[in-house]
Amino acid sequence: MSKKPKKPGKKSIKNAVVLPPELQSVFNQALAHHQQGQLQQAVDGYSQVLSHEPNHPDSLHLVGLVFQSNGDLHQAKEFISRAIELSPKVAGYHYNLGVLLQGLEWHSEAVDAYRIAIRLKSDYAQAYENLGVALQDLDNLKAALPAYQQALTINPKSLVALTNLGTLYFKNGKTAESLSCFDKALGLNPADPELHMKRSGCLLRMGQWAEGWQEYRWRFNAPTFLESNPVRSLGLPHANIDSIANQRVLISCEQGLGDEVMFASCINDLVARAGEVSVECDPRLSPLFARSFPNVKVYSKNTFDSASLECHIPAGDLPHYFRKVDTDFNGDAYLLADPVRRHAWQQRLAELPQPLKVGFSWRGGAESRAVVARSIDLKYWSTLFKGVNANFVNLQYRTTQQERDELNVVAGQSLCHYEDLDTFNDIEGLAALISELDLVISADNATVHLAGALGVPVWILLPEGPERRWTDGRDGSVWYDSARLFRSEVTGSGGWSEVFKMVIKSLGEKDLFSSQ
Repeated sequence: MSKKPKKPGKKSIKNAVVLPPELQSVFNQALAHHQQGQLQQAVDGYSQVLSHEPNHPDSLHLVGLVFQSNGDLHQAKEFISRAIELSPKVAGYHYNLGVLLQGLEWHSEAVDAYRIAIRLKSDYAQAYENLGVALQDLDNLKAALPAYQQALTINPKSLVALTNLGTLYFKNGKTAESLSCFDKALGLNPADPELHMKRSGCLLRMGQWAEGWQEYRWRFNAPTFLESNPVRSLGLPHANIDSIANQRVLISCEQGLGDEVMFASCINDLVARAGEVSVECDPRLSPLFARSFPNVKVYSKNTFDSASLECHIPAGDLPHYFRKVDTDFNGDAYLLADPVRRHAWQQRLAELPQPLKVGFSWRGGAESRAVVARSIDLKYWSTLFKGVNANFVNLQYRTTQQERDELNVVAGQSLCHYEDLDTFNDIEGLAALISELDLVISADNATVHLAGALGVPVWILLPEGPERRWTDGRDGSVWYDSARLFRSEVTGSGGWSEVFKMVIKSLGEKDLFSSQ
């Protein structure tokens, strides 16, 4: 996620219009009010100047900044654009125009404004920083990288450039370079929880588990994490892992469904240490967890009785205690689907014409940027559907009829869509169906965690820079022995095309399931 562009400056720029002494005094007083946040007094002063000298660029520009501060971006644009017409070679005017254009989400126009500012002032570090942000917002990551690099050449201590360059390196799969940026940024701002969270992502993706999970504990101070995981008052103290042998401990849930499933791999580790364990989870997971962990009490979210408990551990903290080195991961299956519903799916799937039954899903993530990063356009799936002789079963949650129709067109056949299964709300039914499939092929989403936790072969299609949970340099997953990772080596369409070529080739191999 890119940082917001830096705010405009209020500094006066010399221009060709020379004010008489009395007006210059009015202007200077207005500027002082502006710098002190006294916006109405500032506007009054600038307006007085403009009533005598309507073509005074500085006053026009600064009135525009006041309108921008008050949220009237269109009016701000009129004033700043007028200042640029009168004095087109002032870099600061173009820079501030770029800032407000980004506020209007006119990112292409903002890029043009920042580039003009840079042409006028080649060492304009802030313009390079904001140029990078605007290019990121246009998803032009290739061009954003050199913008941040140039900003750092000018100002090696730019937090914006270090943070955003590190984020881009992470997205591009350059984990070591990303970590270096975040380390430098933390040297400048060591208490920034967002930077610690980003650093944790690098460390975890590099398999440096102990340090990565320690950094991950900053998440409850990070605003971006708290946006989707607001702080809750549980009425329980945080558990001390060294003194829980006789205590009643709650594992409190957090984050998305896939995270809950992944962290559940640590439940039995806690059971072996604590006196009594209860698990709080998404209501959709309650019956699945109750069956799979018979030695724990399972509560749907916010339904537990704190009076019957003594302390709690957030689910995301479990790996901090129990997954410190590679050998702490066993990769075994730990979820059990409903046997009755499994049998029903076994009978339904037996009616399909082909012996190989493959589940698939193409979209992941909840937040909009994550959805873009972790989803695969339907057009790339066509080579799989047309090139492999199998029954393809749609596991994607929250699909529309239009998407399903498009899928059938892309596939050149009617794919298997079970309209009576709600794959978003009926996780019990989804787990039972997955358990009866030969293979799941999917983008990074909750479905792959279910398949892996159930011990079903799952091929996970990853972008060039995947989530922290998928360790660099591995074709498999430490979390799930049944998982195989197919990684895109480049950003964009070319990457997914190559991934599907690898998938089709692997489906043609005779030893497809020999390792399962």
